[in-house]
Amino acid sequence: MYEYTYHGEFVIIKLKDELNEGNSVELKEWIANEFLKTGYNKILLDMSKFKSINSHTIGILINLHRRISLLGGELSILAPNANVRRVLEMTRVSSFIKIYESLNDIKDLI
Repeated sequence: MYEYTYHGEFVIIKLKDELNEGNSVELKEWIANEFLKTGYNKILLDMSKFKSINSHTIGILINLHRRISLLGGELSILAPNANVRRVLEMTRVSSFIKIYESLNDIKDLI
């Protein structure tokens, strides 16, 4: 469904499109079945291809964060552009979902 790689305890999922009502349900279920059920609960969403995000995407991120946190895991975001980062900061999502600029930023966590 999505490209992904394992980096230590982290699963990095490369999101290629904006999240919408159709693909967001698939993404949440895929993450649950592919990773959370198999014990991988540190998910890093690569949002480098996103030009912007909307309230629907914010809702999806909050939902995923809650779901992953309940399992003792962590949801993080990788490489958002300035516009996406600004929205994440304005909505205070960045206060509970970590944002990493590049893979170099997580090297000490792996």
